Amino acid sequence: MTVLSGCFFFLKRTRAITYFQDIGIFALLFAALVHDIDHPGNNNDFEINSKSPLALIYNDISVLESHHASVAFRLLEKEDLNFMKSV
Repeated sequence: MTVLSGCFFFLKRTRAITYFQDIGIFALLFAALVHDIDHPGNNNDFEINSKSPLALIYNDISVLESHHASVAFRLLEKEDLNFMKSV
């Protein structure tokens, strides 16, 4: 939640918000929200060196980044969470 809070603070406290369209602000805040979703508290090197299940799933390539994106997309597949359903 820190990344989301930081982005929101930056947008509100600077003139940055004036340079974005609404869809850009939404995309920024959504990306910030899912940036570290379901983070295990380790870094990529730890995941790879410990041969964690995540490292095996993502073949030691951008393990945590791939995991965060996967969790976000799996959540969006749920009927009640898919805010893009009508798009």
